[in-house]
Amino acid sequence: MKFVKLLLSSLFVVSFMAACTTTGSTSADGTKRSGPKPLVQQVNGFSRAQVEQSILAGGKVKAWSMKKIKPGIIDGTILVNNQRANIRVTYSAEQYSIQYVSGGNVVTGNDKVPTNYGRWQKKLSEAIQNSLAKKARR
Repeated sequence: MKFVKLLLSSLFVVSFMAACTTTGSTSADGTKRSGPKPLVQQVNGFSRAQVEQSILAGGKVKAWSMKKIKPGIIDGTILVNNQRANIRVTYSAEQYSIQYVSGGNVVTGNDKVPTNYGRWQKKLSEAIQNSLAKKARR
């Protein structure tokens, strides 16, 4: 029953966060920054190592190239149909955050946020949640 509650609440939060993603946001100091909002997901009940493993596994499942920079930070890149996105995933035992860093069209050189970035971000988060759910069943 605990697993079902965890899975359902995770899917609800992921869906809600994906719906709230926009192409601009305001930081804590009130300055405008460009790019999509970070997708933040709560993951209480897991160790930082388990969250890290799930981020790396979720990235692999969704064809992201993931690289651990240091504990708590993983950078990722995806290339789909000449569209590239670079992200930074910060994480702890309590949550992770997927933040857009840069991207664009590698052929034309434009640096606009790829049209499908929101979907890629959501699918990556879902893959991470699926990996965590598998760990919860063990």
